[in-house]
This record gives sequence, C-alpha cells and structure tokens, in this order.
Amino acid sequence: MYHITLMVASVWILALFLPPWLMAGGQMVGGVIGYQMFSIICHQMPERSWQSQGFPLAVCSRCTAIYFGGLIGLLMYPLVVGFAARGADYAARTRRWLMLSTLPMLADVGLDWLGVIRNTFVTRTLTGLIVGVAAALHLYHLLVGAAAEWHLAGCQSTVSTGRLDRTGERNDDQ
Repeated sequence: MYHITLMVASVWILALFLPPWLMAGGQMVGGVIGYQMFSIICHQMPERSWQSQGFPLAVCSRCTAIYFGGLIGLLMYPLVVGFAARGADYAARTRRWLMLSTLPMLADVGLDWLGVIRNTFVTRTLTGLIVGVAAALHLYHLLVGAAAEWHLAGCQSTVSTGRLDRTGERNDDQ
C-alpha cells in the first residue's frame, strides 16, 4: 500500500505540471481543461503560482507546497514510524503535529488579511510545506489503520462463515 500511495502522490504532483506543459506545446484546449479541473481546489492566482515553461502551475504556491510536503511526509513516514511507537499514541501525536502545523499558515493568512503584514511567496510556500508533511504523516497512518481494520474484518467474516479452518487454510467442506 505504501508504494501505491507514493505513486498516486507523485502522479498528482506531475498533474500540476500538465496544464502549463500542454499550453506551452500549443494544446490550448487541453491546458484550459486542466486548469479548470484544478480550479475546483485552488484560486490559481498566477502571481501566487510557481511557473513552468512560462505558464503558472495548475495550483498556487501554497497548494503546490502542500502537495510536495505531502510527498516528503510520505517519504519520511517509514523513518518517523521507526522512531515512534505505533498505535493510538502515534495517531494522537501526529494529530497534534497536524494541528500545530496549521498555526503558521493561519498566522500567515490572518495577518495578511488584517493588513498587519503581507504574506509572501516564500511564506506561502514554507507554511504549505509544513502542513503537507504533517498531513501526510497523520493521514497515511490513518489510512494504514483503516486498511488493517478492513482486512481484519474481512478475515473475521471469512472465518465465521467456516471457509477457513483453525490454521487459516481454506476448507470448503465445513
């Protein structure tokens, strides 16, 4: 499951580059469709977006950083889990990390909105990276736990129907 999740996250990040790549290649219709698909999840302000081939990526710098941070968090997951005990304690810690990671982003957005300071490309990118890493560490752990519960529930269902004997071998005679 880990490798599939890494692959999906990588494909998602590559998809951010597809609309500018299509636009640069003269495929305007495909590029516009790509931008419109991503407009559902992001404001896509060009002045707040990374550029590729002279066109903005499909999402803003903060969203791009969240996704890259998510990939970084997924890559860190085996190392982090190796240092931390698994179970409810790990989930509680990563939930706290996720909540704390949103504070710099909320301050960046809030202080800009109040006119106290102007957030910058750098602050939007850094706060996005922080949230992305924390979100991946927490959400992937939840995904692993849900998959384990789902698998266990399926195994218990199979055992209760008598399809497996006590050793776990299939036995259709029961």
